[in-house]
Amino acid sequence: MSIPNKPMSGFEKFDIRRVSPSQINNYSCRRSRWVIEKIFGKIVQAGASAYRGTYIEHGVKHFFDKSKLATRDVVSEAVNSAVKEFDKKCKGMNKYEEERGYIEPCVRKGIEELRKFDLMNFQLELHLDLKGYQVYGYSDFVFQGDVVSKRFVVELKTTKRFPYKTNNQHCRQVSIYAKSLECEGKILYLVPKKNGVVDVQWLDIKDSEKYLKQAEDILKSMDLLLWNCEDKNQIANMCPPDLDDWIWNDNNLVEYRKEIWGY
Repeated sequence: MSIPNKPMSGFEKFDIRRVSPSQINNYSCRRSRWVIEKIFGKIVQAGASAYRGTYIEHGVKHFFDKSKLATRDVVSEAVNSAVKEFDKKCKGMNKYEEERGYIEPCVRKGIEELRKFDLMNFQLELHLDLKGYQVYGYSDFVFQGDVVSKRFVVELKTTKRFPYKTNNQHCRQVSIYAKSLECEGKILYLVPKKNGVVDVQWLDIKDSEKYLKQAEDILKSMDLLLWNCEDKNQIANMCPPDLDDWIWNDNNLVEYRKEIWGY
């Protein structure tokens, strides 16, 4: 096995010029999905569950776009905007009704938690040179607490349950954003219940250097694998799928899996 002569050599061999936190996480935890998307270039359609989070974020952003001193109900406007966009994208999808029901309470709770801050940026494209590896991504929210406080980036996660332990994938992602912006990083977890209540958990990223070192090591592994493979089929052979993983509930992914690995 030969060692790349410089960072990104393996990536460049396969015309991958930059790497996102989601690619880093997929390579670490779901290598076969990384192969499907980034090596074979297959388009994996997101489901209603993924879009639920997207439109909750946009509903919260809608609130900040309006005057918080307006006489009309800006919170309800934000909810209606999120639901309307979700309906356009997801109507007819599996779990559409279930996921739609979580949008209003999560938008309201997200606004309740975040409205005390001043929004500086949303979906800001970020770039980070991590020891020679080119990483990019899009932040959720960048806030400033008050006129004297430093800015901080917040990743909004809507999930069906709190992580029972620290989620390294989430922390790596936010640490990359925070390092790019040279600011603090936080995660806001919203957990909607069927009774309409939304539980909240804030997580401050205290040791971002640890998570950046994780990301660097994963990038080195990716680079080494790519450098030592001659074609995409060799890469696939090095990353066989775990057939017990729940991601294979997606028929589209199963079709790609069979096309690439034959089973």
